[in-house]
Amino acid sequence: MTLDADIEQLFLEHVARLQVRLEQMSGGSSGLEEGSDAWLLLHMLTENDQQDRQALSERFEHAGRVLAEQDGRIESRLKCLQEYTNALIAECQVILQDNPKLLVEATKRS
Repeated sequence: MTLDADIEQLFLEHVARLQVRLEQMSGGSSGLEEGSDAWLLLHMLTENDQQDRQALSERFEHAGRVLAEQDGRIESRLKCLQEYTNALIAECQVILQDNPKLLVEATKRS
């Protein structure tokens, strides 16, 4: 198995844990809202198909452009994205505490 495959498998095995952490960060209790930044980040991490990952990335970029064009809450969005990323990294640190090499690679992906 390649390093990328190991990381993909890791994220898939722990997707429920990562989702719960993002739900806690977003204040939701009924799951992540489809299309939300937290939902998009989680699916970008766990999606294996490159075309699907590209489509998710495009949705993410589109939402950012719309906010910027509307003088929207871009600063608050960036702050939330940083918090979600930090939470995902913290979870990866716990999950991979015994595998520092994989941890480095996983945090590069997130």
